[in-house]
Amino acid sequence: MAAKHFETRNFPVDKEKLMYNAKLAMFANGFELKYEDQKSGFIMAKSGFSLFSWGENLHITVEDNGNVTIKSECAMPTQLIDWGRNKKIVHKIFATLATLRT
Repeated sequence: MAAKHFETRNFPVDKEKLMYNAKLAMFANGFELKYEDQKSGFIMAKSGFSLFSWGENLHITVEDNGNVTIKSECAMPTQLIDWGRNKKIVHKIFATLATLRT
């Protein structure tokens, strides 16, 4: 099972705006959109290969009550250690999302 990290935080913003902001935060942090379902509030994205990583898969779930769950996991299922990269990604996406709340 690949290394992963996930967290949930609440933002007092309507779901439609939160979905839009989540995509902006994702793009701002170098992720490419792979799938989106506006009705269920689900976004899936992927980062590319780099010097430090084989890439990450990003899953963002936005609920009607303003809860946002972000999960980052290594794209290679055999990568068991991420040296904190997935946690850093989740925190960066949340930090960017917090600046876009309006």
